[in-house]
Amino acid sequence: MIETIIKIPAGENLARNQFDQPTCTPERPWKNGDETPVVHPLAKEVGEQEGGWPSGDIVSYKCPICGTRWKSELPQ
Repeated sequence: MIETIIKIPAGENLARNQFDQPTCTPERPWKNGDETPVVHPLAKEVGEQEGGWPSGDIVSYKCPICGTRWKSELPQ
């Protein structure tokens, strides 16, 4: 998928992608207190998948730009 990022000067609001979603970028990383949810386009899976319950496994992600970590349940 090709993603267009609209650049906004540092110190202002987050950049927004073509779907008008706030996006974490190297020029303006997401930080606590910024709007959510936010897109982390460079996020990578970290660690191993965990067995989830009841509907699927759980995978962990980390954004290399802002360092945010989160878990997401994968559908079965």
